Amino acid sequence: MSLVRSLVVVSVLSVACAEPDASRAAFVRGVMARADLPLLRTRPAHVAGKYARMSRGLYDFYRGTVPVFRADFANGELPASRTAFAVDDLLVLSTGDAHPENFGLLLAGDGTLAIEPNDFDSADRYPYHWDLRRLATGLAIGVRLARPGEPETERSVARAAALGYADEIRRQATGYDRFRLEAPGDVPHFADLFRRGNRDLVARAELDELTTVRDGVRSIVRGALSSSEPEEVFLDLPPFAREALPDALEGARTSLVAPPPTSFFAIKDAVRQLGSGVASWPRIRVLVLVEGASASPDDDVLLEVKELSDSAAEGWVLPRRYHDDVATRVRETSRAMWARPDGEALWGTGVWLGLDVQVRLEAEAQKTLRVDRFEDELAEPEALVALAERLGALLARLHATPTREESNPAARIAARLDDATAFADEHASASVAYADQVEADFAAWRGLVCADPTLGVHPSETDRPSDEVRAVLGEAVPVRFDFCGEDG
Repeated sequence: MSLVRSLVVVSVLSVACAEPDASRAAFVRGVMARADLPLLRTRPAHVAGKYARMSRGLYDFYRGTVPVFRADFANGELPASRTAFAVDDLLVLSTGDAHPENFGLLLAGDGTLAIEPNDFDSADRYPYHWDLRRLATGLAIGVRLARPGEPETERSVARAAALGYADEIRRQATGYDRFRLEAPGDVPHFADLFRRGNRDLVARAELDELTTVRDGVRSIVRGALSSSEPEEVFLDLPPFAREALPDALEGARTSLVAPPPTSFFAIKDAVRQLGSGVASWPRIRVLVLVEGASASPDDDVLLEVKELSDSAAEGWVLPRRYHDDVATRVRETSRAMWARPDGEALWGTGVWLGLDVQVRLEAEAQKTLRVDRFEDELAEPEALVALAERLGALLARLHATPTREESNPAARIAARLDDATAFADEHASASVAYADQVEADFAAWRGLVCADPTLGVHPSETDRPSDEVRAVLGEAVPVRFDFCGEDG
């Protein structure tokens, strides 16, 4: 099935408040369909779930449209892709998608929490301003949702991220400092994270929420987790998939910086998890309950096993130029970029059913920044500026990480930032302008998915996965687009 034959022309975008640009809508549809084509052909219902999640709100849409950002960045037609402060031939270590909700608390090997990047699905080498634009645009969108009609606040917050970055990258240029954010400082959003994270670390809240104990034996709950999120469900794994988990966990165990004994990973229960994430929604996720430090159910541990895929760095790096495989890319990049290599002590990689997978701790203590918490005190301009400055500085620390090719990447970036005011102004203007574009694209997107939930890509019989693959994928809960009207 060719992409040209599989895409349909959508002529009417019925849900937009204003008539979106038809050529731009077609561009967005084409970019997303190309990026998701293998999954659209083999797991269309799961991709429809992703597209539905993207349609629920502006920020979720932004999270899911890295391919569109990549295309816009490459073609150079929008301000988001242009900078007067580029560094030729420099690609820094990057998470690949440094929007605000990809930062949060992680639990290190010494049992302490710190603010770190927590998503490395797209990690690779990128131009430094790719990350800064993703961060600043995400912050501008967060401000737009929290404080509608305040473009100057959006600009101030985006500008603060750029200034925080510039100040820290110049400091890092004089000597790499792998500082660790173990306390909130003067950032109210970080104080909120640490307060809630430390509370749930003591309470082991994930065990209360996701498991049950009967006759002294703990197991994971089944079914929908809440009536408000019916698409997020836990299903039984087919026996053959369950039987393959011990080898996958052993591979992940041996990949850790300080591996616990094999007995720690003895499996007590496992479920297929559907309906989690945004961009990674269609990917296979499994939640595994393991023994932990003792035979008591009180110290059982939950682990997430997630299918990995290629990064979005195509075009800047040759395939496998820096890493032999997807799992190695994720593992090595995360450990190089965290303040300590065991920044999340159980974050490893392995192979399950032939898939590269990431294994990480599932714990309520590992809180993520969420823009929907930008309210009350956390929506005040001063608090948002403080958050932006600190995230910008943290991003600079990540970019200062030495690589095989560059012993001091920060020095090369700092050498271009001779005018920090102009640098910050440029990034603020470009990021707010791209937030405007994202909002326009979001209106068009809703029209696209109302017209066809899989963007016109429909698998043929030859695309149908095997029965075993379908059993592992699970049946996605049918999605209803409430904003499409009675016929949507």
